[in-house]
Amino acid sequence: SKIDQESLKIILKKLNELNQKNKMTIIMATNELPLLADFFEIIYLLENGRIVFKGNFDELTRFRPNYTLCRH
Repeated sequence: SKIDQESLKIILKKLNELNQKNKMTIIMATNELPLLADFFEIIYLLENGRIVFKGNFDELTRFRPNYTLCRH
């Protein structure tokens, strides 16, 4: 089942806090990629098990322009 946007934001905020406080790497799979831009500085994009992109959301929108339309 799909989690609602507000609950997802709370979870992402907590994950970001763990990341900052403990210097912990966070790995997650999501269809809500644009929402990650508000919480994490570096985004990796995987396709078929391979890293095809590493950077911030603005760089990602240049790499894949269709993601621009989805940003919250």
